[in-house]
Amino acid sequence: SAADVETLRQIIPTLLIVDQSDRLNVASAEVLVELEGVVQGTLGSDARRLIIYVLAGGLVLVGATMAGSTQSRQRDFGRRRAMGATKEDVALLVLIHASFASVIGTTIGAVLGACGLWVWVDQLPSWEFVIGVALLNILTAVLAAVPPALNAARRDPVLVLRLP
Repeated sequence: SAADVETLRQIIPTLLIVDQSDRLNVASAEVLVELEGVVQGTLGSDARRLIIYVLAGGLVLVGATMAGSTQSRQRDFGRRRAMGATKEDVALLVLIHASFASVIGTTIGAVLGACGLWVWVDQLPSWEFVIGVALLNILTAVLAAVPPALNAARRDPVLVLRLP
């Protein structure tokens, strides 16, 4: 990386077996090193912004999907509540459903994304990055499922079961 250039410039002469430091000159293009740092900083901020946009879009999509899912299963939740399940049980059931779905989807997406990068670019991001983004994705999905879970838990079971 650009940060290591100066350190390498100082270390390389010490690695010589025979002391020829008077005939060896290690030079670096400081302008190119600085330019690389600027480019990496700009690309890094753009990548962070893109990840935030993708996570925000995922938050909206998962929230809408979970709202539709809990709406279609309201009679099931009403039956559970009528048979003794607490509001917390219903909310936890929705959150567990969202967690399992997001873990499965994130795992498949991470593997397919890594394979796609390997095939098309012949390069992989660090595993720390992949795991970090995957965990953020799972956390986003669970957070998006909280409002539908609370909505499903608050519904009155008598009114839900009375609807045709």
